[in-house]
Amino acid sequence: MKNELAHGPPRSRLDRNDDLHLRPRRAVLQMNVGDYFIQGRRGWVRLHEKGGKEHEAPCHHKLEVFLDEYIAAAGIADDKDGPLFRTTGRATG
Repeated sequence: MKNELAHGPPRSRLDRNDDLHLRPRRAVLQMNVGDYFIQGRRGWVRLHEKGGKEHEAPCHHKLEVFLDEYIAAAGIADDKDGPLFRTTGRATG
């Protein structure tokens, strides 16, 4: 029982599961403004993963409304190569 928890799988397996859980979040946080786009009448997102993989998927209508409002309020619509989610620029500490 060296590498196992009392009631679960070996630790390395838990780490892999955590990585699978975080992968979509990493892809979203690395999105550029141009990774949200309109195709036909729907909004789509392009997610970039490790190894150069890209996935494109249509947005849920609520996500489409949120992203349209967010991009307009942030004034970043023309910065297609810039990050979609930016830091606030506030000092910490």
